[in-house]
Amino acid sequence: MPKVGLLTGGGDSSAINAAIEAATITLQQYGYEVVGFQNGWDGLVHNRYSSLNSQALVNIRQTPGTYLGTSRFNPLREDKIPEILEHLASYKGLVVIGGDDTLSVAAELAKRGVNVVGIPQTIDNDVWGTDRCLGFDTAVTRIVDSIAELVSTNISHHKDMLVEVMGRDSGWLAVHSAALAGAHEFLIPEETVDLPKLAERIRQIHRQGEPAMIIVAEGVDLPSRQESEPVDSFGNQAFAGISNFLAEELEAAGLAKPRNVVLSYLQRGGKPSMADELLALRMGKEAATLIHQSRGGTMVSLKDGQLQAIPLGEVVGKRQRVPQQEIDFARSLLALC
Repeated sequence: MPKVGLLTGGGDSSAINAAIEAATITLQQYGYEVVGFQNGWDGLVHNRYSSLNSQALVNIRQTPGTYLGTSRFNPLREDKIPEILEHLASYKGLVVIGGDDTLSVAAELAKRGVNVVGIPQTIDNDVWGTDRCLGFDTAVTRIVDSIAELVSTNISHHKDMLVEVMGRDSGWLAVHSAALAGAHEFLIPEETVDLPKLAERIRQIHRQGEPAMIIVAEGVDLPSRQESEPVDSFGNQAFAGISNFLAEELEAAGLAKPRNVVLSYLQRGGKPSMADELLALRMGKEAATLIHQSRGGTMVSLKDGQLQAIPLGEVVGKRQRVPQQEIDFARSLLALC
């Protein structure tokens, strides 16, 4: 029976397991044996895998995280592509679920002739070429729920609050969660932080008799940010903690120092939303079909509600940033605008 491999890489999200289930079931219906490599590219490099079957995957679709495990191991940087090609020599294809870093390796394998198909998965929603990435909808829901639980203590103590969310290169999470949670402002990588303007905005909120609730994307550009050394083999820095610096900057501007809450990995957890679960099932099935049709070197993309296959080479190295019209719309909904 011909074999197809499957792996997940990079940061996890709550929608991954539904995609694993759909891809596995569909591939088996096409007559393939499905093998899951453990812990991303590291598992493929070291040929660590387990056989997947639809019976074993029953009921995993609503479980957070990834059934296969993940890592941020970069086989390009470690010069491990030859080992991957050797291990995949007997396979008919490979399904890869992950963000830009993970898909960049998939794109290189496609150049080497591997029948590889990508599924975009990141709560940051910043993979180029798709309207939505798996995990984004659930993460926004988690953030909005967390903010709702913070509002009461924020109001009770009359303290301004900075809520830091993920978003190294784009502000999708901050924009959507701020609009839905009724925050007063959001700060995102797409816009330069004007500290005096922000301080005056907070004073305006105070004059209305409220403490300020501000959503801060971790990748926002702030002069006081201190660059850290890369923390993974893809060269990504540890960006969490910008709200600490911002709180100090606002205190220096004459305001009471805001409280800051870093939601961190809480954003990745929880049962997937219905929208995420359905999208994952659709993308998993489509990826399996593309493998069967030998249409590798592609990524499953959602455009205007429809799935399509776009070349991996057009995807990697870019970032899907929040369009100005979405930023303007969200800001028009902010409290006391």
